[in-house]
Amino acid sequence: MIFLKKKMLEVNKGVETENNPESLNFASEELKQEHMAKVFITKKPEKEEPQVERWFGGGMGVDMCNSPEYSQACLEAGVMPTMSAAMPALGERENYDKIFGNDEQKMTKGRAKFIKEKSTPALEDKIKKVREVAPHGIVSLNIMFALFEYDERLKSAGNAGRDTGKVDKNGDIIRERGVDVVFVGAGVDRELGNKMCEYPHMKYVPIVSSARIAKIIMKGTKRKVDKNGKEIARRPDAILLEDPNKAGGHLGRLKPTIEDIEFDPKKELLEMREHIKEFYGEDAYIPIIYAGGISYKEDIDEIMAMGFDGVEFATRLLLTEESSAPNEIIREKYLTANSVVTTLESSTGYASNSLEKTKGKEIVQREAKHVAQDCFDCIKRCTHINSAREIIELKKRVKKDEVLSEKEQETLDAGVQGSCIAIEMGKARHGIEEKSEDGTGEARHFAGRGLTIIQNDSIYFDKKVPPIKVAVKFMREPGHRKEKNEV
Repeated sequence: MIFLKKKMLEVNKGVETENNPESLNFASEELKQEHMAKVFITKKPEKEEPQVERWFGGGMGVDMCNSPEYSQACLEAGVMPTMSAAMPALGERENYDKIFGNDEQKMTKGRAKFIKEKSTPALEDKIKKVREVAPHGIVSLNIMFALFEYDERLKSAGNAGRDTGKVDKNGDIIRERGVDVVFVGAGVDRELGNKMCEYPHMKYVPIVSSARIAKIIMKGTKRKVDKNGKEIARRPDAILLEDPNKAGGHLGRLKPTIEDIEFDPKKELLEMREHIKEFYGEDAYIPIIYAGGISYKEDIDEIMAMGFDGVEFATRLLLTEESSAPNEIIREKYLTANSVVTTLESSTGYASNSLEKTKGKEIVQREAKHVAQDCFDCIKRCTHINSAREIIELKKRVKKDEVLSEKEQETLDAGVQGSCIAIEMGKARHGIEEKSEDGTGEARHFAGRGLTIIQNDSIYFDKKVPPIKVAVKFMREPGHRKEKNEV
């Protein structure tokens, strides 16, 4: 598909049509690879040419964007879908109940081992099912560096999709069913460029919140070869700049910077362009994608006019029939007039944008031992489990009649801090809204800052949940964006 500033012209499968978004669910691997070569260019075109449309769906965990119906609908609407590698096994209600359910449902032993053993097969199965409906569609996977099993998720994505050495009856290369692109965020993997040399068939896109972080990644991937001339560090195939204020879910800033920080996307873009020249040469080009607050055609036009190469958006896709968010949750939580998006700290240590928790609800603090029993180490650095483990150790010292310092006593008196992100996201996936008696809390419903504006759009009239094709068509049409004072 080709994006023109004055009119839309889509080019796909060798056929040109005006004002009609073409499917990205290609008829063959060859056609898909031809399109991907246009999406992930390495040198800026010598002459002015129409720009390939790069619309990516954002990765949404837990399991909100992993169904085959979701990926197929995105591809047919001209959006490259992104699956989520965040705790994929919790997408199955049976697995969730065995870990976090009531006393009758819970496993009494081996919960951590159980969920870890289920996670990789669950993700591979979800990818396989998507490939059954989109064998030649461009499919991506979002992997959080903060995940404890990050390396295993990356290997799962990379080891699928390899060339089998065989061809089909049409002469097309037969590949194992895998993903085409990985997005990596929620932290900086300084060795990602090295690791991706193992998976030449797969593109990779670091998610950054500033040109400073992008520079760190680029510096580590400046062309490196071993003594035999073999490349040992790949440069990124694209870079995703995520607005640390507007985007939904986890943001690229840590506590205590919960308040908005100064952010100028055009300034960050220009700095990244200079870094690309610095590390890869004057002729080098890496597409830079923007994410955060993209809901309307006007948003996209403004971002493209700045010089970005594409956009990523998620909240608009979350509020659809094909996402795995229960329709009743979309209606009651997202499309209700009193919905408020607020910035909070999650147990990852990062700030995050999500729906405001119910006001006036009493918070029942969990016992440290219960937190420790439920934990299966889903993320590398968890403020919630660290708090619980500290409380447990302090209690042990008290039992030994040790005298605590004033600060330690304050910590003990305050009790376990934070909440379990796995429980909160699992509840959101399965529509579990009640607060458990032991204080596991409410579901965490991630959303971008623009929700309070888009929930008034005509496609959601009477809290109707539209299909993806309607939501994306709405985004392609001009004139729908309203300013805050118009709502």
